[in-house]
Amino acid sequence: MSDSKTYAVNIPMYPLQIIISFDTDFELFRERVLRQLKNLEPEELDDFEEFFQDMKDKGKTKRTTTGDVISVFGGGNHGLIAHEVFHAATLYMDSLGGKLVHGSEESYAYLIQYLTDAVYDIIKK
Repeated sequence: MSDSKTYAVNIPMYPLQIIISFDTDFELFRERVLRQLKNLEPEELDDFEEFFQDMKDKGKTKRTTTGDVISVFGGGNHGLIAHEVFHAATLYMDSLGGKLVHGSEESYAYLIQYLTDAVYDIIKK
């Protein structure tokens, strides 16, 4: 994985971003996220600080007030990735007005596939 471990995943046709991070240092994470999400208030990242103190094999995903989604991974095991990608997809779709109901699952499945591919591409860097 490259030196920078925080990446913006842009979904074609939609104005919001999903931030994927494998950073292990809160201050570096904060700096990189704020560089990507220019309209984000820095205080919105405060609840990640405690997470960074004990993040091994854990994940945290949240939607910001701007509607963007941030996912932090404390490891790269498949179950953790699946878990956090699901959270990221549902929060992102909710930001766009989508609801997970019978008949909408295919759009969620495509987004989960897209995000999973993005996460593994990041891991390979």
